[in-house]
Amino acid sequence: MRPTREDFQAFIAQRGVARACPCCGSEGYFTGGLTEGEAIAGLIYALSPPEGGMPAEASDYMRPQISMICSNCGYVRLFDYQVVQEWANYFHGVNESTGGQRGS
Repeated sequence: MRPTREDFQAFIAQRGVARACPCCGSEGYFTGGLTEGEAIAGLIYALSPPEGGMPAEASDYMRPQISMICSNCGYVRLFDYQVVQEWANYFHGVNESTGGQRGS
């Protein structure tokens, strides 16, 4: 299940993430990477390809991120997409092993 903006807001509240920007103190922000077709930031976690050549896709070396961007100064904070997605699935009672059906 793809996390929604509401899921992300609930995630940061439940995890105690400060909404205030660490640079300017503004509490206004927007997010990136939560809507279908929206660009997702990625962190590269490998500097060189494994023995045997290049990966099939560049995404083989990236972890998707959700962006939290200050609407005042543009400071960007990144949150690991998979961590937020797993939290949202647990929050909604979705069991990935049953094809997205609610767990019992």
